[in-house]
Amino acid sequence: PVSGMGAHASLPGAKTLAEALRGTDDLTVAFARFEAEMRPFVRTAQSITARAVEYSTGAPGGGRAATLVGGAGDLVGALGARVARFNSRRSAVRRA
Repeated sequence: PVSGMGAHASLPGAKTLAEALRGTDDLTVAFARFEAEMRPFVRTAQSITARAVEYSTGAPGGGRAATLVGGAGDLVGALGARVARFNSRRSAVRRA
């Protein structure tokens, strides 16, 4: 374990899975919804972990500064997408 992203993902992952299962009786549909919702976060978590390993081991590939900048870009991109999904859910709840 390098970044703690697995532990961090467990709670939102459990909530997302519960919501997907509650929304349909079809497990295939529920798991597809879960995958679609979680995949961007998982990709970012995997990228951040890989960059943390690169940074801590000094692995070649552009140097530590490039690793940090790339990781920050991944994080900012993921946060923007997550905030947009949160806001769209909030708007849907208000309309209901």
